Amino acid sequence: MNLIRLSFWTVIFFFEVFGCANAYVFINEVELNPSGDDDGAEWVELYNSGPEIMNLTGWELQNNGSTLLSDINADDFYPNEHLLIPLSGSKLRNLGDFVILVNSLSIPMDTTPDINDTVGSSKSGDLRTWQRIPDGGNEWQFVEGTPGATNGEGSGGAIPEFPSFIVPMLIVFLSIPLAGRFAGI
Repeated sequence: MNLIRLSFWTVIFFFEVFGCANAYVFINEVELNPSGDDDGAEWVELYNSGPEIMNLTGWELQNNGSTLLSDINADDFYPNEHLLIPLSGSKLRNLGDFVILVNSLSIPMDTTPDINDTVGSSKSGDLRTWQRIPDGGNEWQFVEGTPGATNGEGSGGAIPEFPSFIVPMLIVFLSIPLAGRFAGI
């Protein structure tokens, strides 16, 4: 019985740490080619679509193998809140870049698709950004930016993909009590 209880709490711990609570924070909007000089004017917006206040201390933003911001350091990220994160310098490429949100355990929690705002096009360096519409949704659009505000009406809060490594862990942890029964433990 103790082995069953241990397996149950181990599964709950891993689900809470890796899957459930963290999965409600999304990269919601990205400005990779602002009007004028990019230096210090690029930003990323996060959105908390979940029901809980999140602590993002130790979380970071990455792109193409580089760290954009090493510690988001937001202790109280409230439900339905938008968090605007300015990036120092000029860190995002205007052609074929993407952003990855990584939690404090170095596990990727969200990523953008490849996004472009190319120099030389008639619309480059304008006020448009790449954003999820609605907030936390699955569809990305290149439209006029809404930094720190909602990207539009809708249901939002896309159902996150279930982390693929959880399924094998669940199988292993749930099979421990069965293995003990067959072994006579």
